[in-house]
Amino acid sequence: MDTTVNHIPRSSNDSHMIHVKLARRMQYVNNYMSGNVRPKLLYDAAKKFVLKPLAIEEAIELSTNWCFNNNVENDQYEFNNDTEFYTHNAIYETLLTSDDINFMGSSENGIRFAPAENYTPTSILFDNNCEFLAFPKVFGGYKLNPEYNNTKISYSDFTKSMILRFDRRVAERGDLLLFMAKKLELFKAIQRTWKSPEGPFLDYKISHHYHRIEFQQRGSPHVHILLWLEGAPIFDINNLNTHDEVCQFIDKIISCSSENISDDFVKLQTHKHSHTCQKRIGNTDECRFNIQYFPIRQTLILTPLPNDIEDDIAKKYK
Repeated sequence: MDTTVNHIPRSSNDSHMIHVKLARRMQYVNNYMSGNVRPKLLYDAAKKFVLKPLAIEEAIELSTNWCFNNNVENDQYEFNNDTEFYTHNAIYETLLTSDDINFMGSSENGIRFAPAENYTPTSILFDNNCEFLAFPKVFGGYKLNPEYNNTKISYSDFTKSMILRFDRRVAERGDLLLFMAKKLELFKAIQRTWKSPEGPFLDYKISHHYHRIEFQQRGSPHVHILLWLEGAPIFDINNLNTHDEVCQFIDKIISCSSENISDDFVKLQTHKHSHTCQKRIGNTDECRFNIQYFPIRQTLILTPLPNDIEDDIAKKYK
């Protein structure tokens, strides 16, 4: 009884609860996640987090305006007795159900915002502290630098060590385990693809890129990529010397050799005429893709034909 008397009544700031909805973008109808939070507890946790080494390294600061704008407690409270937004009023007709909790639990109320909108996301390849920042409850604002015999261990060994530890905070978080597994798969894929120290484009470094992923009608994804390479020759349609330079550049980084290609891959890339590609022209069936394509012995840059060329000669070129 003494404990109850010493703790009641509680401060309204300590017990205040609001419904928060997070969205990827404000124009989206559905929320990414939602739930009830206690602002006082979040603020107290944030005050401790900004003092941790990782928060100091990332220059994370805590705004003090919230404290001054929300530390006044009013003696009089206004209660909303309007129940028109309730679909079934019978479930609320009990003294055990708080009006404030029901009001905040409604999907039409609460605070909704998109914290990452209008920001450019940082690639996981350049964010060394992504998992330590994304899971503060597990790592507590500290950055781990795992080493063994003064040698930094790989991310694969780090993942195994975290799972097998006596402290089960990591093993009990399915979202963190999935994040680490996907990150490990990404690193392995990059290591296989970009194994050469020069990269896939030899001495030409990528200075800028743009890509767009599109989906066909049957759902097959494909990507369109534009790459800007440092030191690459510049093509000038009026300068024939640049034609040869660009062709030599293309031959350096692109190959059509099929010496190391398996037979199964060749079969998948071989076109077979069927009713979907053939169309009847007179008494013959012709492929609407104009297959077969005859190979060219060397790399060529095809320029537009002159406007004054005769039609018969233009057809021969085509």
